Amino acid sequence: MTQVTVCITTYNRKEQASRALNSVFNQTYKNIEIIIVDDFSNDGTEAFLNELIPDFKNKVTYIRNTENKGLAYSRNIGLKNAKANWIVFLDDDDELTPESVEQKVNEFEKNNDLSNLAVVYSGAKIIHLDYKKEFYHKPQISGLIEKCIKKGILNTIPSSGLYNKNLLLKFSGFDENLKSFIDHDLWLSMSEAKYYAFYVDKPLVITYTTKTKRSMVTNVEHRIESIEIFIKKWENYLKNAMGYRRAIDFISNYQYKVIGSLMVRSLMVNNYTEFENSFKYLKNKHGLLKTSLVLINYYLRSLFSSIYHSLKN
Repeated sequence: MTQVTVCITTYNRKEQASRALNSVFNQTYKNIEIIIVDDFSNDGTEAFLNELIPDFKNKVTYIRNTENKGLAYSRNIGLKNAKANWIVFLDDDDELTPESVEQKVNEFEKNNDLSNLAVVYSGAKIIHLDYKKEFYHKPQISGLIEKCIKKGILNTIPSSGLYNKNLLLKFSGFDENLKSFIDHDLWLSMSEAKYYAFYVDKPLVITYTTKTKRSMVTNVEHRIESIEIFIKKWENYLKNAMGYRRAIDFISNYQYKVIGSLMVRSLMVNNYTEFENSFKYLKNKHGLLKTSLVLINYYLRSLFSSIYHSLKN
């Protein structure tokens, strides 16, 4: 049985991290190495996990960053320390279903003659805690990744991938210059490298969300800085892959989606500094009228979603 590494990255979410860790212990696939990379938590994560999990140190490699370095750096620590050739990056607030690793390993082995197969991933069950509803996040990218990118498909599902470690190391894994968008960046790197992806069309990952959810990569200043780095890095590649006009539309829509969601979330939590920074960024890029329309669009989406689920309940 081939060994798999599961790397759990965490920061100040010890209860969620313990849930993620238990989901790895409960896998039907047993040859698993577990690495936890703690991004300098100050909530007693290590002591909590030691107390909660019997023989914790014998089952898990725990690595604590000496300062807060971000998600990309933490995942790269796991990548560099992994003994196995296949690796899963599990966010601390997600969990794997019991058969998650086994089914992805089976898919990898069915296609083991394809040397450029970089990832097998799956769909995810999204549990919205505010609405007490479940949704299915369906995977879309299959085959040569670049063919999907050319169609404008960049729909990634965090925590769902089983990656070929050696292929990721060819471009050094995750870009540590980015504080956000690191999954999209990774998939574009795989696309540029002519790598393949396949998926299992089942919800093999569970993600919990709320209307105001924050994560290791939702700092507004970091997201605004990172979206600039991300677009600058990939603009020429996207133009070559999609064509100039389609790439420009794709980039604009990407900005609208990211910043529009940030503006609405900032309003919901009464963080007017974050809102102002988000609004100013989009206004400088696309003007006052377009920015106002984006804000109205995303606010109405959120409002109608809340009304719809209230009526359903």
